[in-house]
Amino acid sequence: MTSQILERLLTPHDLVNLANDGKRYELHQGGLVEVGTSSRKHSKLGAWLVMTLLLFVDAHALGGDVSGADGTFQLTAFDTSVPDAAYVSAAKTTALPPDTVFYPFAPDLAIEIKSPSQSKRDMQLLAVLYINAGSRLVWCIDTKAENVTVYRANGERFTLSREDGLDGEDVLPGFTVELEQLFAVIDGI
Repeated sequence: MTSQILERLLTPHDLVNLANDGKRYELHQGGLVEVGTSSRKHSKLGAWLVMTLLLFVDAHALGGDVSGADGTFQLTAFDTSVPDAAYVSAAKTTALPPDTVFYPFAPDLAIEIKSPSQSKRDMQLLAVLYINAGSRLVWCIDTKAENVTVYRANGERFTLSREDGLDGEDVLPGFTVELEQLFAVIDGI
Protein backbone atom coordinates (compact mmCIF):
# COMPACT_ATOMS: atom_id res chain seq x y z
CA MET A 1 0.00 0.00 0.00
CA THR A 2 1.37 3.39 -0.94
CA SER A 3 1.12 6.36 1.36
CA GLN A 4 -0.45 9.56 0.26
CA ILE A 5 -0.08 13.06 1.60
CA LEU A 6 -3.46 14.62 2.14
CA GLU A 7 -4.28 18.31 2.26
CA ARG A 8 -7.23 17.39 4.49
CA LEU A 9 -8.99 14.34 5.83
CA LEU A 10 -11.43 12.81 3.38
CA THR A 11 -15.04 12.15 4.37
CA PRO A 12 -17.68 9.75 3.05
CA HIS A 13 -19.03 12.67 0.99
CA ASP A 14 -15.66 12.79 -0.80
CA LEU A 15 -15.80 9.03 -1.34
CA VAL A 16 -19.21 9.27 -3.03
CA ASN A 17 -17.98 12.06 -5.29
CA LEU A 18 -14.80 10.33 -6.51
CA ALA A 19 -14.40 9.96 -10.23
CA ASN A 20 -15.18 6.36 -11.17
CA ASP A 21 -11.86 4.74 -11.99
CA GLY A 22 -13.23 1.19 -11.76
CA LYS A 23 -11.70 0.59 -8.33
CA ARG A 24 -13.37 0.25 -4.93
CA TYR A 25 -12.26 2.31 -1.94
CA GLU A 26 -12.73 2.63 1.79
CA LEU A 27 -11.72 5.48 4.07
CA HIS A 28 -9.32 4.68 6.87
CA GLN A 29 -8.79 7.60 9.24
CA GLY A 30 -9.58 10.04 6.45
CA GLY A 31 -7.25 8.43 3.91
CA LEU A 32 -8.31 6.70 0.72
CA VAL A 33 -7.54 2.95 0.67
CA GLU A 34 -8.18 0.73 -2.33
CA VAL A 35 -10.18 -2.39 -1.51
CA GLY A 36 -8.45 -5.33 -3.15
CA THR A 37 -10.00 -8.23 -4.94
CA SER A 38 -10.96 -11.42 -3.15
CA SER A 39 -9.72 -14.95 -3.68
CA ARG A 40 -12.07 -17.60 -5.01
CA LYS A 41 -12.40 -19.08 -1.50
CA HIS A 42 -13.12 -15.68 0.05
CA SER A 43 -15.65 -14.77 -2.64
CA LYS A 44 -17.50 -18.10 -2.47
CA LEU A 45 -17.78 -18.01 1.32
CA GLY A 46 -18.95 -14.38 1.26
CA ALA A 47 -21.63 -15.20 -1.32
CA TRP A 48 -22.77 -18.22 0.71
CA LEU A 49 -23.06 -16.10 3.85
CA VAL A 50 -25.12 -13.44 2.04
CA MET A 51 -27.41 -16.13 0.59
CA THR A 52 -27.83 -17.83 3.97
CA LEU A 53 -28.63 -14.54 5.69
CA LEU A 54 -31.08 -13.50 2.95
CA LEU A 55 -32.93 -16.81 3.14
CA PHE A 56 -33.21 -16.54 6.95
CA VAL A 57 -34.30 -12.88 6.95
CA ASP A 58 -36.91 -13.55 4.24
CA ALA A 59 -38.21 -16.76 5.85
CA HIS A 60 -38.69 -14.98 9.18
CA ALA A 61 -40.03 -11.72 7.65
CA LEU A 62 -37.49 -9.68 9.61
CA GLY A 63 -37.11 -6.91 7.07
CA GLY A 64 -34.00 -4.82 6.98
CA ASP A 65 -31.13 -5.29 4.56
CA VAL A 66 -28.54 -7.94 3.89
CA SER A 67 -25.52 -6.66 2.02
CA GLY A 68 -22.52 -8.26 0.42
CA ALA A 69 -19.04 -7.08 -0.41
CA ASP A 70 -20.33 -3.96 -2.12
CA GLY A 71 -22.30 -2.50 0.80
CA THR A 72 -20.40 0.46 2.24
CA PHE A 73 -20.95 1.59 5.83
CA GLN A 74 -19.88 4.87 7.44
CA LEU A 75 -18.33 3.96 10.79
CA THR A 76 -16.98 7.36 11.82
CA ALA A 77 -16.70 10.79 10.21
CA PHE A 78 -13.47 9.58 8.54
CA ASP A 79 -13.89 5.79 8.28
CA THR A 80 -15.94 3.60 5.97
CA SER A 81 -15.89 -0.15 5.60
CA VAL A 82 -17.20 -2.75 3.19
CA PRO A 83 -17.82 -5.98 5.13
CA ASP A 84 -18.00 -9.28 3.27
CA ALA A 85 -21.56 -9.69 4.53
CA ALA A 86 -23.76 -7.65 6.85
CA TYR A 87 -27.25 -7.34 8.25
CA VAL A 88 -29.02 -4.07 9.05
CA SER A 89 -32.26 -4.24 11.02
CA ALA A 90 -35.56 -2.93 9.68
CA ALA A 91 -35.54 -0.34 12.48
CA LYS A 92 -32.46 1.25 10.91
CA THR A 93 -33.36 0.90 7.23
CA THR A 94 -36.90 2.29 7.31
CA ALA A 95 -35.63 5.86 7.73
CA LEU A 96 -33.16 5.68 4.83
CA PRO A 97 -34.01 7.59 1.67
CA PRO A 98 -34.35 5.35 -1.40
CA ASP A 99 -31.33 6.97 -3.09
CA THR A 100 -28.94 6.24 -0.18
CA VAL A 101 -25.50 5.45 -1.63
CA PHE A 102 -24.02 3.93 1.51
CA TYR A 103 -25.25 3.27 4.99
CA PRO A 104 -24.63 6.26 7.30
CA PHE A 105 -24.11 3.93 10.27
CA ALA A 106 -22.59 0.57 11.25
CA PRO A 107 -24.42 -2.67 10.44
CA ASP A 108 -26.09 -4.55 13.29
CA LEU A 109 -24.10 -7.64 12.22
CA ALA A 110 -20.80 -7.28 10.35
CA ILE A 111 -19.05 -10.32 8.91
CA GLU A 112 -15.43 -10.08 7.82
CA ILE A 113 -13.44 -12.86 6.16
CA LYS A 114 -9.70 -12.57 6.81
CA SER A 115 -7.63 -11.96 3.70
CA PRO A 116 -4.07 -13.32 3.46
CA SER A 117 -2.80 -9.73 3.64
CA GLN A 118 -4.62 -9.06 6.95
CA SER A 119 -3.13 -9.86 10.34
CA LYS A 120 -5.10 -11.02 13.36
CA ARG A 121 -4.45 -7.54 14.76
CA ASP A 122 -5.95 -5.91 11.64
CA MET A 123 -9.07 -8.02 12.08
CA GLN A 124 -9.32 -7.16 15.78
CA LEU A 125 -8.98 -3.43 15.10
CA LEU A 126 -11.65 -3.62 12.41
CA ALA A 127 -14.03 -5.51 14.71
CA VAL A 128 -13.51 -2.96 17.49
CA LEU A 129 -14.16 -0.15 14.99
CA TYR A 130 -17.48 -1.78 14.05
CA ILE A 131 -18.46 -2.24 17.71
CA ASN A 132 -17.49 1.32 18.64
CA ALA A 133 -19.53 2.58 15.68
CA GLY A 134 -22.66 0.73 16.83
CA SER A 135 -22.51 -2.84 15.50
CA ARG A 136 -24.04 -5.25 17.97
CA LEU A 137 -22.29 -8.35 16.69
CA VAL A 138 -19.18 -8.94 14.56
CA TRP A 139 -17.94 -12.25 13.17
CA CYS A 140 -14.32 -12.38 11.97
CA ILE A 141 -13.78 -15.55 9.95
CA ASP A 142 -10.30 -17.03 9.51
CA THR A 143 -10.53 -19.67 6.78
CA LYS A 144 -6.94 -20.82 7.24
CA ALA A 145 -7.27 -21.41 11.00
CA GLU A 146 -10.89 -22.55 10.52
CA ASN A 147 -12.22 -20.42 13.34
CA VAL A 148 -14.49 -17.45 13.93
CA THR A 149 -13.87 -14.76 16.51
CA VAL A 150 -17.11 -13.27 17.78
CA TYR A 151 -17.24 -9.72 19.12
CA ARG A 152 -20.24 -8.47 21.09
CA ALA A 153 -21.29 -4.90 21.81
CA ASN A 154 -20.79 -5.48 25.54
CA GLY A 155 -17.04 -6.00 24.96
CA GLU A 156 -17.04 -9.78 25.09
CA ARG A 157 -14.88 -11.61 22.58
CA PHE A 158 -14.44 -15.35 22.05
CA THR A 159 -13.26 -17.71 19.34
CA LEU A 160 -15.18 -20.69 17.98
CA SER A 161 -13.66 -23.66 16.16
CA ARG A 162 -14.95 -25.83 13.32
CA GLU A 163 -16.82 -28.04 15.82
CA ASP A 164 -18.87 -25.11 17.17
CA GLY A 165 -21.83 -23.14 15.88
CA LEU A 166 -22.57 -19.47 15.30
CA ASP A 167 -25.65 -17.86 16.80
CA GLY A 168 -27.37 -14.70 15.60
CA GLU A 169 -28.10 -13.83 19.22
CA ASP A 170 -30.46 -10.87 19.66
CA VAL A 171 -29.47 -9.42 16.27
CA LEU A 172 -30.95 -12.37 14.32
CA PRO A 173 -32.86 -14.44 16.90
CA GLY A 174 -33.02 -18.09 15.87
CA PHE A 175 -30.27 -17.85 13.26
CA THR A 176 -27.65 -20.55 13.70
CA VAL A 177 -25.03 -22.07 11.44
CA GLU A 178 -22.66 -24.89 12.25
CA LEU A 179 -19.08 -23.95 11.46
CA GLU A 180 -18.56 -27.42 9.99
CA GLN A 181 -21.20 -26.49 7.40
CA LEU A 182 -19.71 -23.02 6.87
CA PHE A 183 -16.16 -24.26 6.27
CA ALA A 184 -17.40 -27.19 4.13
CA VAL A 185 -18.51 -24.57 1.58
CA ILE A 186 -14.85 -23.88 0.80
CA ASP A 187 -13.28 -27.29 1.48
CA GLY A 188 -11.12 -28.30 -1.45
CA ILE A 189 -10.65 -24.78 -2.81
